[in-house]
Amino acid sequence: MKRREELTFSEQIYLPEVLKGMGVVTGHFMRNFWLNVAHMMGLAKNRRSNYTTQYPEQRKHYPDNFRGSHRLTLKEDGSVRCTSCFLCATGNPPGDYVASH
Repeated sequence: MKRREELTFSEQIYLPEVLKGMGVVTGHFMRNFWLNVAHMMGLAKNRRSNYTTQYPEQRKHYPDNFRGSHRLTLKEDGSVRCTSCFLCATGNPPGDYVASH
């Protein structure tokens, strides 16, 4: 069993991690901003300026072992095992959902 390490004061207040996150966001913003300015001037046309996928027109390729979709497993008696994902309650209006587990 791994022992729990004591956190330093800066780790306890999360300041370094917040600053790292702000650095990542600022880096993405500045890259996209300057590439969009370059695109407006007719430069750097071969480089994409953002990481957003325009879903209906562009599709991402996911590997075969991608685990992002929900799979319901079965109990030994064949009934569905609940994973507490709240998809039943989200997909069914109130009153239609009857818990069967």
